[in-house]
Amino acid sequence: MSSSDWLIIGGGAAGLAAARTAAARGRTVTLLEASAAAGKKILAAGGGRCNIGNLALTERGVDYGKFYGAAKNFVKPALSALPSMREFFQPLGATLIAHGQRLYPADERGATILSALTGTPPFVHHPQITAHFLCPIVALRQDGDGWQAVAGDGRRFFAARVLLATGGVNAATREILQALGYAVTPLLPALAPLTVAGFGDLAGVSVPQVEAWRVAASQSKIGRVAAPRRKFSGDLLFTHHGLSGPAILDLSGEVAAEVAAQGQSEIAINLAPALTAAEFAAWRVGGQPLKNRLPLPERLAVKILRSVALAPQQRAAELTAAQSRSLWTALTAHRFLLTQLTPMNQAMVTRGGVALDEVEAKTLAGRRHKNLYFAGEILDVDGVSGGFNLQWAIAGGRLVASV
Repeated sequence: MSSSDWLIIGGGAAGLAAARTAAARGRTVTLLEASAAAGKKILAAGGGRCNIGNLALTERGVDYGKFYGAAKNFVKPALSALPSMREFFQPLGATLIAHGQRLYPADERGATILSALTGTPPFVHHPQITAHFLCPIVALRQDGDGWQAVAGDGRRFFAARVLLATGGVNAATREILQALGYAVTPLLPALAPLTVAGFGDLAGVSVPQVEAWRVAASQSKIGRVAAPRRKFSGDLLFTHHGLSGPAILDLSGEVAAEVAAQGQSEIAINLAPALTAAEFAAWRVGGQPLKNRLPLPERLAVKILRSVALAPQQRAAELTAAQSRSLWTALTAHRFLLTQLTPMNQAMVTRGGVALDEVEAKTLAGRRHKNLYFAGEILDVDGVSGGFNLQWAIAGGRLVASV
C-alpha cells in the first residue's frame, strides 16, 4: 500500500498551486482530478487571456473588503503571505505582465499558466507528483494518523494530509463534507449576468463606466435609493435576457443572495456618473430634443425617457421642475427589479461553500479534523472580477502546502 505526504483532491488553481508548493518543499503528492484534464477555469479565465491576479492585493493597506466583502478577514492571512503572483510564477517559467492592475501571462494565453503549474504533459515526468485524472472521489475518511480517499472505481489513496480543492461544491463533494460534519452555506451564482424582463430590445447596447449597487429593502419599499453599501463600477452591457458587464458581474452575488432569501432584489444603476447636477441643470437652456441631450446610446436614451413619461422629441427647455427631478433620478439611480436566479452554469464562480467559521484562516485547516485542509472555491469566498478569485485560489493552495 503506497502513501503520499499529500492527497490533493481537485486539479484547479488551488490544487495545482498546492501540489507545486508541496513538491518544492520535498513532499510527495497524489493529485486526484475528477475530469479528464486539470485547470479548466484557468484556460477560460479572462476570455482565454487568463487574468490570473491583481496588483491591488499587494498594495500597502489594501482593503480586502473591497474585493471579498464579508470574507475580508478570512482571506487576509493567505493573501498577505503570498509575496506576489509574479514571484510565484517566475520560477515556474511564466512571466506575468500588467494591464492596469490586472495580471496576465506575457503571451496572454491561459495555457501558459496551466503549463507552468502542471508541466507538459501534466505531471508525467514530475518525480514527486503523481496525478490521476477521471478519478472522482466518493468517500474520504481518516485512516489512523492519516487519510484515505476512495475513488468511484474503488481505488484507494492514502496520505498523511489531505486538501479538498474541488471548486464549487457539487453533489459528490457535499456528501463528503456532510459525512465529515462540515456545514455548507447556500450555493448561489456569482460573477454572473442578471435576468431582467423588459430590456431585451436593448440587446447589444453598452454604456461605459456605470455605477451599480443593491438598494436596501427598507429604502426600496418607500421609493428612495439607499446610500450604497457596496458600489461597483465598470461597463454595462444589455443582453437579450437582461444585464451584464463588469459592474453587474461584481454585484450579482449580492443580488443572488437577496433573491434566494427574499424572492426579489432591487438594484440601482447610475448610467451617467460623470454627469454633474450643474451640467444637468444647464440642459434646460436650449432647444435640442431630450434624446439627443442624454449622454447615452439613442435606444437607451429613448427607453429611459419613456420610463418617466417623457417624449424623446420633447425639448429640454420644456421640462418642468418635477420632470427634471424624475429624469435626473432615472439617469443616476435607475431601478431594476430582479426576481430570478441566474442558472449556475452561467456563473463564473460559486457564492457559498464550506462555512468559514469551521476553517482556521491562518492555515485553512478544518477545525473538526487534524490534517484536513480546504482551499479555493470550495470555501464560502467569492471575489469581484479582475483576477481576485484566481489569486485567492493560488494563495490558499500555497498557504496550505507550506506547512
